[in-house]
Amino acid sequence: MAGDAPDHISLLAGETTQALIQQDREVKFLREAVAAMLGIGAVVVLLIVIDLIHERPLQGLGGGMALTFAFLFGPLLYQRLFTRPVPYLLTNRRLILGQDGALELARIARLRVWLTSITIHAGGQKIRLVNLVNPPAVARLLRDTIAANRTTA
Repeated sequence: MAGDAPDHISLLAGETTQALIQQDREVKFLREAVAAMLGIGAVVVLLIVIDLIHERPLQGLGGGMALTFAFLFGPLLYQRLFTRPVPYLLTNRRLILGQDGALELARIARLRVWLTSITIHAGGQKIRLVNLVNPPAVARLLRDTIAANRTTA
C-alpha cells in the first residue's frame, strides 16, 4: 500500500506516504445498482398506490414511463458509474481526501466501520471513506498510523 504520492498532491515538510487507499469500482457499481433498483421499486409501488386510490386497473411502470425515467436519469447514472474514483492518501500526519481536502490525523476522534465504508468523526465533522473492499483493514491502518504519530509527537 505504501508508495509515492500522486503528482497532484503535495506533501508537507517531513511528511511521508503511508498508504494509497483505492476505491473499488465494483463496490461502487454494486452500490449504485442497488440504489437504482430500490428507486425503481419505489416508483412502481407509488404508481400502484396511485392506481388503487383512483380505482383503476393496476398499470405499474408502463413502457412510456420507463423510457421517460431512462432519459431523465440515464445520463446521471452513467456519470456516477463511470467517473474515475479518486484514491485516498494516508500520510504519517494527514488523510488526504482528494478534492475534498485533507484531515489531520490528530483530529480523528472515532472510526465507525461499515460494510464498504468508514465514517470518521473528527471534531464535530463526519467524513466518509466509501467504496472500500476491506474497511476493517483500512481502519486498522488508520488506527496504527494515528498511534505511531502520537508516540513520535
